[in-house]
Amino acid sequence: MAISKSIQLSNGILINDAYIRVTDIALISKDGMFFNASYFVDNSQTEPAKITRHGFTFDLDGGNPYVQAYEHLKTLPEFTDAVDC
Repeated sequence: MAISKSIQLSNGILINDAYIRVTDIALISKDGMFFNASYFVDNSQTEPAKITRHGFTFDLDGGNPYVQAYEHLKTLPEFTDAVDC
């Protein structure tokens, strides 16, 4: 499971169709969760080009935390044009 979108790194480099995976999930309470969005040049890379940290209220009845993390990302303005891949 991943999403894809073009991003620009802080050094100005543009990555077309970056491969973005949820990594390093941490449940901090029964309803709080943090995770990283790791951006890769493509799905064969092992080292991310960029990492951002996100948090949200986890739904205990909502199922898989990874699925919930991806769904949360898609609600954020910077991911409105992201597509599932």
